[in-house]
Amino acid sequence: MPNLRPQMRIERSDETREDKLVSSTHGILSDLCDKLMSESERQKPFYSQAIYLQVEECRRILLSELNDVVLATEDEKFRHEWYRNGVENYRRFLEAYDKLAELIRTRISKLTILRSVEE
Repeated sequence: MPNLRPQMRIERSDETREDKLVSSTHGILSDLCDKLMSESERQKPFYSQAIYLQVEECRRILLSELNDVVLATEDEKFRHEWYRNGVENYRRFLEAYDKLAELIRTRISKLTILRSVEE
């Protein structure tokens, strides 16, 4: 719900539209990486090593995108190559996410409910 509220943000008077976009993207990607890491660690005992490794692959791709956004020089930002790297990271993330979803569906399909036997 907090995302529905307007937010106050302190910014430099010379901050450009591009600076604001990079800053916003950095915040969003950082939050996603943090949430993915904390949730995957919290739930690690309940899923297989393959699922855990695939979650880590998704996180690694998010971190790669975060680094591309944050560490790009002023000359690199908003250039064709910079956008192309973002598109490639997005494609890789969707591919990893689809693989993760399939691993989870397969795991769920193999779960069974054990009923207690009344004597």
